[in-house]
Amino acid sequence: MKRTLLILAFMTLALPAAADASYPGHNGTLVFFQADVGGVDPVGLAVADADGRNQTPEPVGPTCGGEGETSTPGPCPVDPVWSPDGQRIAFGLGDELVTMLPDGSDQRRTSFPGLTRIGSPTWSPDNGQVGFSALSAGRRNVYTALADGSDPRRLTTIGGSAPAWSSRNEIAFVRDGNIRVMAPRPSEAGARRVAAGDKPTWAPGGLALAFERNVRLTRGSRKVTSVLHRVDLRGQGLRRLTSRRSEEPAWTPDGRRVMFTRSDGFNHRILSVGAPRGRGERLVTAGIEGRRVAALSADQQPLGE
Repeated sequence: MKRTLLILAFMTLALPAAADASYPGHNGTLVFFQADVGGVDPVGLAVADADGRNQTPEPVGPTCGGEGETSTPGPCPVDPVWSPDGQRIAFGLGDELVTMLPDGSDQRRTSFPGLTRIGSPTWSPDNGQVGFSALSAGRRNVYTALADGSDPRRLTTIGGSAPAWSSRNEIAFVRDGNIRVMAPRPSEAGARRVAAGDKPTWAPGGLALAFERNVRLTRGSRKVTSVLHRVDLRGQGLRRLTSRRSEEPAWTPDGRRVMFTRSDGFNHRILSVGAPRGRGERLVTAGIEGRRVAALSADQQPLGE
């Protein structure tokens, strides 16, 4: 049985900083990793419309897994993300940072001395740099490099993961279960804590973050689950957006809603919820071509100011 893993990533054009709700637009193209659990075919990245239709029939770019003569050894692509201008996709591939065109062509692979397990790429608002996390000497930190892979620099010194670059040229990252925000310079001076959580994603104007946080859904329960929260860039206005398990947040282009995935047994769906108040959950799609959706990364393509 084929099961699909989606990681929601919206393509976001680099626009001047403004109020989060001032970016009219439409949901753009999804890019995601499909995990073929128990299947025989190699898997990789796929591209589809925001409602899950018109999915590419074959993986684009590098593939992994499979059986027999069609198998592809090596690492799988992880954490795909659109460049702000929508021209390229960046992702991690084992110990390499890769960018490519949406059809899988013009692959540019870069490895960095001493860095392994590269993931969570994130583009600068001018498309000129890529941030990412990587392991070195047993510790994960946040790094940046030029879009062509040159001039790598380490931004964090005592640990960091899940970087997200805002349209206001700030980088959110996670350390010790806390989301912090800093300028994209090789120094943590001025980094500020905004909230406890994981997988931060910026609203289009760079004035708010949506993120995952583990909570107990019932009083006295030992079981925790991931739900979505929102907070402004100063760490104020914290609000819970969802009441049930929710993962992989990504803002819509107008800043009014946050898309996410929800898994109920073998039923994996893409939904959205209103921001900033967490009202009006809506089903976006029940799956991609009937396959299992476990996580989501969608792209945003604003139409203009």
